[in-house]
Amino acid sequence: MFAQRKSGPAALAAALDEQHVMLPATVARRGLRAAASAGADGSALNEAIRRAGKLVTGGVPLDAERLAMLVTAVNERGSAQRGEQVFRRKDQACLTCHAIGGVGGLVGPDLSSIGGAAQVDYLVESVLLPNKIVKENYHSRVVATDEGLILTGIPVQRSDDLLRLRDAEGRVIDIPTSSIEDEGEAASLMPEGLADTLAEDELVDLVRFLSELGKVGPYSLPTAELARRWQMPVPYEGQVAEWYANNGVGSAPLRTSTADWTPIYSTVSGEVPLDDVPAYAVGDEQRRISVLRCQLDVEVGGLVQFSVGAPDGVAVWIDDQRLSGDGAFTTNLGAGVHTVTVEVERTPQRQSVRLERVETPESTLRARWVTGT
Repeated sequence: MFAQRKSGPAALAAALDEQHVMLPATVARRGLRAAASAGADGSALNEAIRRAGKLVTGGVPLDAERLAMLVTAVNERGSAQRGEQVFRRKDQACLTCHAIGGVGGLVGPDLSSIGGAAQVDYLVESVLLPNKIVKENYHSRVVATDEGLILTGIPVQRSDDLLRLRDAEGRVIDIPTSSIEDEGEAASLMPEGLADTLAEDELVDLVRFLSELGKVGPYSLPTAELARRWQMPVPYEGQVAEWYANNGVGSAPLRTSTADWTPIYSTVSGEVPLDDVPAYAVGDEQRRISVLRCQLDVEVGGLVQFSVGAPDGVAVWIDDQRLSGDGAFTTNLGAGVHTVTVEVERTPQRQSVRLERVETPESTLRARWVTGT
């Protein structure tokens, strides 16, 4: 990466300013995370990216008076429901770095129980001033190598021969210790300013959502065995519709070769809102279909049962086998990773997808849903 070269950040910053480059806010935020990975957070490159994306920092200082005002607003008018929507928005990219219930990024701490452990003022500061308080085990290191690279990340493994870092994009970087010329502490991998484009009400709602995580109520993770890490197809124009035209609805799960797949994560309650999932016109174009898939890692084979709630308009496959059932789908699985594909006919009545693995006392099955990014 160009920005990881010792002279790269300054040269790239100059180019952005000289060419008067304008970036969408989502691209600028991604650039800030990449700059953090390159050890350039807080440098001229960081500020040039902010200018290009109009991510203006420092407009309103977080002094004691403003902090107290925000805490009051969170408690009195913050909406956790709206805040979860902010958290899940692609332009905020919160799930790029943080996980809830084990799904999402591994760069920052899992947030499943943060509301039960942290006060609202701490949460406000963590969002707006991520370098003020860095959680233990999430302090990053910046490393200069003999090849002229500057690399930044959170140490995940260290030995006499190897330093392994996880960067701001979640990538794992292996650095031979023999190549390290210099090493020191670095800033948080969450650059300041990522929340600057949020309206105050959006910030208040986001913090209210975080403050409810882990508390008894709707934002406590259910104990049910729910699929949380999903993937959805990202096809070329018309590709999915063409596949259905050739094969028919319900004929077989969509093939990997038909489309690329991108991750999508469930809400805290375990549901995937269908508003977040593309729908494809099929047949006479009066029907619209959405396709999702997830993976189940089976350690010991046996009987497995899935529940999808209301079964109307839903088809479920395990690998290439279509399951039959009326809301509950049962089959036997051997050891290994199996792909579960769910095809949903879009109707005004169906707002989300929820897939639960139901424990059956007579089964020998030991399995877990695949999580992560």
